[in-house]
Amino acid sequence: MTNIASFKKYNVADTCAVWHLLSAANLYELAKVSGCTFCVTDYVKYECLDKPRTALNNSQATLMLRLTHLRLRGDFPSYSISMDDLLEVEILEQRKKLGLGELTTIAFAKTTRQATFSDDTKARRLSAEVLGNEYSQTTCHLFGWLFFVGILGDSDCNRIINEHKKFDGKLEPHLRNAYGLAMNARLYKDHG
Repeated sequence: MTNIASFKKYNVADTCAVWHLLSAANLYELAKVSGCTFCVTDYVKYECLDKPRTALNNSQATLMLRLTHLRLRGDFPSYSISMDDLLEVEILEQRKKLGLGELTTIAFAKTTRQATFSDDTKARRLSAEVLGNEYSQTTCHLFGWLFFVGILGDSDCNRIINEHKKFDGKLEPHLRNAYGLAMNARLYKDHG
């Protein structure tokens, strides 16, 4: 995890990160209040909302509905990538076995000089190689940073984690670790 005390506010999110961010309703809203923005590539939008599915469970349907409502109010705008971006995707694809959602996210973030927002381990590693570690961010990093800057308080930790778990989220140990790092960083900042 990058420095919990800083978080880039302009982000290009991949599919998994969109779902994790929206799995706790207040997490996204508080990130937005703190000045963070999230966009997606057209391909990630396709994966999230338009890709045919054989079965759709209640969690997925709820998250898709949340994303649809947010997009109607102008959040999570989607952007097409240029031919140069596509060439970048092709180059990246040769380096790692990643899906097009992750690859288009990294390529678009590089072109637009934004951070990537991904919870996929391979995508984060490639993003750090291509953009630098400080431009490779995660849901857990955001979670910890929101505690560090005081947007989230102690009582929010379990509430957000429990809501995330209701949506089949698997980030609990990483979220708790980010919370611990944030509390230690705040203590050091306040008394260091």
